[in-house]
Amino acid sequence: DMWGGYSDNSGSITVNWSGVGSALKIQSGTTYNGYAQDSTWTLHSGLVGERVFNQPVKFESKFTNPPKIFLELSGLDVNHTKNARVQVTAKNITESGFALEYKTWDNTILYSVWTNWMAFGE
Repeated sequence: DMWGGYSDNSGSITVNWSGVGSALKIQSGTTYNGYAQDSTWTLHSGLVGERVFNQPVKFESKFTNPPKIFLELSGLDVNHTKNARVQVTAKNITESGFALEYKTWDNTILYSVWTNWMAFGE
């Protein structure tokens, strides 16, 4: 049997393969950030230029080494009169978490962003 077993724990799963030295651990989550949730959110200010917001993400359980992170943008609330410009990046990845960085530029007015993330490693 290829699967040695798995455990599902509210957003995280650990998979063990027979014959593999260590288990592949996968954790996932969804974040929603915007001006209504955080007074330090300035991506809706309408100022011209680059603006950045960082959201710390803590894993439910630590990895042995810093995991790989997959990000998916799942929703945007933007001003319809401006171009929608947004970049989402995982920064400062450690065994226990990472910083989710939202960046916009020029005259984009970004009210809110929804992001799904998945971390996988040992």
